[in-house]
Amino acid sequence: MLALLRWAQNPRGRIAGFRVLQLLPGVGPKTAARLLDSTSEGDAINAIREFKPPSTTIDHWSDFIETISLLHKESVGWPHALELACKWYAPHLERIYDDAMMRQADLEQLAQIAFAYPSQEQFLTELTLDPPDATSDKAGAPLLDEDYLISRPFIRLRARNGGLCLFSIASTAAFRRILPLAPQRKLRRNAAYSTWQ
Repeated sequence: MLALLRWAQNPRGRIAGFRVLQLLPGVGPKTAARLLDSTSEGDAINAIREFKPPSTTIDHWSDFIETISLLHKESVGWPHALELACKWYAPHLERIYDDAMMRQADLEQLAQIAFAYPSQEQFLTELTLDPPDATSDKAGAPLLDEDYLISRPFIRLRARNGGLCLFSIASTAAFRRILPLAPQRKLRRNAAYSTWQ
């Protein structure tokens, strides 16, 4: 879904385009590569519109064209662009993944995070540099007592919009990286010595 936002921002981006196109039924690596080759020169969005999709893709093609065009023109403001991308992605999510419910929860969390960013560009940049933990990536219960110390600490920081955000710190390295960002000395002390029980 994030690849859709990235590709709409830069229609010549092959990696994001390759990922998005293969979400469509009937589009494999060869078809995706053929479409991406056609976008390398001239107006990329027009090249996408003029592309002849496989017969198994036709039912989904018009929604795809409409979504990528709206996102590229930025006619939908931020964070409504993310909602549009999620709306397009939802039927593909259910079709492709067995754990679609958990992944849907991740998308809802991502939509809440998106409201804290003033622009799509800043949102995508921040997610690339420091992606949030996904609930669909949960590994299960820790096996050792020490695993609780590494995988379960939480820290609360004041968000840009004045509210409080609860961050899950997945590793000690990430914990050390975010600890200096704590706005108060008391918070730093509490975060350093307490873990989620």
